[in-house]
Amino acid sequence: MNLNGVFSLTHNSKNVLRGALFFALIRDRKLRRAHIKEALKNGAVKVISGSGARRKMALIAKKFYFSACDDLKIIAVVGTNGKTTTAHIIKHILKTANPSQRVGIIGTLGIFVDDVKLGEGMTTPDPIELHRAFFEMRGMGVKFVVIEVSAHAIWFEKIAGIKFEVAMLTNITQDHLDFFKTFEVYRETKIGFLKSGQIKNLVINADDPAAEEFDGARLEGGGELNEPTQKRVQNQARRRIKGDNLSFYSGSDAQKLKLSARGSTFSAYGLKISLNLPAKFNVMNALGALRVCRLLGIADKDILTALKTMPSVAGRMNSYNLTAKGGGKFTAVIDYAHTPDGLEKLLTTARELARGDTTDLKTALEIVSGKRNLGGARVICVFGCGGDRDKEKRPIMGKIASELADYIVLTSDNPRFEEPTEIIAQIERGMIDPPRYKIIVDRREAILFMLGEANAGDIVVIAGKGAENYIDIKGVRYPFTDEKIVFDFMNENNYK
Repeated sequence: MNLNGVFSLTHNSKNVLRGALFFALIRDRKLRRAHIKEALKNGAVKVISGSGARRKMALIAKKFYFSACDDLKIIAVVGTNGKTTTAHIIKHILKTANPSQRVGIIGTLGIFVDDVKLGEGMTTPDPIELHRAFFEMRGMGVKFVVIEVSAHAIWFEKIAGIKFEVAMLTNITQDHLDFFKTFEVYRETKIGFLKSGQIKNLVINADDPAAEEFDGARLEGGGELNEPTQKRVQNQARRRIKGDNLSFYSGSDAQKLKLSARGSTFSAYGLKISLNLPAKFNVMNALGALRVCRLLGIADKDILTALKTMPSVAGRMNSYNLTAKGGGKFTAVIDYAHTPDGLEKLLTTARELARGDTTDLKTALEIVSGKRNLGGARVICVFGCGGDRDKEKRPIMGKIASELADYIVLTSDNPRFEEPTEIIAQIERGMIDPPRYKIIVDRREAILFMLGEANAGDIVVIAGKGAENYIDIKGVRYPFTDEKIVFDFMNENNYK
């Protein structure tokens, strides 16, 4: 398309400036016509609408920003859980290998170059914002960009026209059935992208059932995923693959695994590894990141150094050593776990940490590693489920919590336009022989209550929001962070 005379791109008619190209994406014909009229009134010089508009937006955005993505080595991290942590591990390895080389990262926590935040956004931004970010990154001297690729981004073709040096699959478990309707469609959407011709190298979690789809190697030839219909997605996912640029990783690759205060130590792929992140699921994330970085030509010594010095990732298994009101220490953990699989892994880890009458996280981790064998402590869980999202997972998460936690508080988690009490009631329906539990709709009150209930050695798990800095109620995002509530508890109890 000829972009002469086009000075900006947008899909929001209210943001149109003179000289803009406007993409009318809304399905409703009456509303679409109204948006086009408003865009033209505001100075749009060109309008694209109808079938294929989303794909055209992605390809035109690439062209408008001078195909900057073609000059970058882009690594995609795909999966239901673990994307953010894995992306940040890869970024840390790349930065450790070459400290003077800037590294870009795009995902749930925002858009960054090194530690400089360029913007906020969805897990995978819309194509206009995405290609603007690529353009800015290229101008800043970035070589590698790590990007979290969501199922929605694949479905809406946000990443059309982008070539990926490596793509990695962490796992595929239930989520977003409010949009995809069935797990099969959700699963096939991710697999379809991984089998497309956009990807040069693949790294697959062999422990996930989806690994069976990749029993050959990479796809030979083939085009990008387009026309996001269920039939097209299913056909793409069924394609067989040929070639030799495929790597697998598995939990069984981690031999002699020991958890410690630093996180874990284990042997894998001929290396003795020390990982500075707690929990077994982070071992999996590290194994995948290691495989990716080897494909990128990163030396083993740099990978080992990076894993040993890996900082915590905001909102992912962040722990806080607190003083119980009755005396002694307990641990609070904030994590983004908002899916059945994520909550199960988080609570399983907490269950392991609480195997003894611990006084701090270090002691708890020593119990897991076998250095101590003390009496039991409780796992206390505060969580809810997001409104206007997958309703089927709510009772499943209730069941998981009732099986793995000793004390539960059900609360709000971005209720959006649903009533929080109705969401909580759906979670309750899945609870089987539930342990002691309580309903406190106000999330701040729920967290403070549970922190106040904790005894020495307990593990208080605050799940669902992670590092999010808002709570969405009826379309309004009010400032809110779980971490601030933990700090408020600390201040109220007069200690640092």
